[in-house]
Amino acid sequence: MGKVRTSISMTLGEPLRYGENPGNPAAVCVRLPEEKDLLSPHRFTRIEGKEPGYINITDLGRAVETIARIAAGYEKNFGIERELLIAVILKHGNACGAAVRSAIRQTSVDMCEKDKRAVLEAAVWGDPIASFGGVVIVNFELGAEAWVLREEPGKSGNVRGYDLIIAPRLTDEAVVALRRPRGGCIMLENAALAHLDQRSPWRGEHLVQVRGDYLVERVDPYTPFITALPDEHLRTRGDPRVIDAHRENLVLAWAIGSTSNSNSIALVRNQTLVVNACGQQSRVGACELAVDLLRRRFHGAEAGLAAYSDGFFPFRDAPNLLQQNGVEVILYPRGSIHDDDIARELENRVALVMLPPHARGFYGHS
Repeated sequence: MGKVRTSISMTLGEPLRYGENPGNPAAVCVRLPEEKDLLSPHRFTRIEGKEPGYINITDLGRAVETIARIAAGYEKNFGIERELLIAVILKHGNACGAAVRSAIRQTSVDMCEKDKRAVLEAAVWGDPIASFGGVVIVNFELGAEAWVLREEPGKSGNVRGYDLIIAPRLTDEAVVALRRPRGGCIMLENAALAHLDQRSPWRGEHLVQVRGDYLVERVDPYTPFITALPDEHLRTRGDPRVIDAHRENLVLAWAIGSTSNSNSIALVRNQTLVVNACGQQSRVGACELAVDLLRRRFHGAEAGLAAYSDGFFPFRDAPNLLQQNGVEVILYPRGSIHDDDIARELENRVALVMLPPHARGFYGHS
């Protein structure tokens, strides 16, 4: 059975399969005729699976924004000399697995299937349970290495299924590897995913309906340049060598945390997502959830972690908890009246990178 290539149905007023829940009447997707964004949903081609529905399209939007911010953060911080392989797995719009592998363009050949397998394995490792039924997005052609996504480590014969796979291109072998019965896995292609850069994060109007009214805001995401040297935007405390050693981890943690439902705390090590604790009502609650997930998974505290918080710390309890459980550096926006006191107390135990107050990364409040 070969691939069937069709565009996502995005014509004006065309109903989708159903709304956010199956009991809701069919949702309607309206394409803006002037929209030129190459990453808009209607720019994707469906090559396998049923017609996308409301949830599939909202998941597509969240996945694209997450991988776009990862690419933008890496380019801003490390330039264009690196070739990046990025893999992200999302569940309910939030990353549950993510990894980046990179090589210097001038000294390396094209990154091969082994590298692709490694980045996919690392993304699945982030949360092997949550990845079931999730969304996978990558910035490279997906081929034979796609079998890594299906295999459940240590459980012979068990396979992992996904609802949505998104890539610049999927080979026939990838389609066979990821196919589910009755078109249960939707596969989408868009060549623009292979060319993500600092311009790729969404900048434009964001509209939300609140009962009978609409809220409209202009979105212009802040992409941090992370350095151990403070400047007019950045304040740093603690060992600068630790900050330098974790720059790539902090970029990945920022991109994940800033596109996850707030409040969020993202923990990253070796350019791989370890924990994404999001959607909490308090900052300390997000840290407690992150630590709880960390301890349950590794049966104790870990070491060598970098953390990102999408909001400031009102008190010292939350960053203290992160430091006591293996976090070596924390990236977060300023804004608390206790910023200086917290920094003075923690700087001898954990490195701190403080973004300006306007760099608060709340996301997904609606």
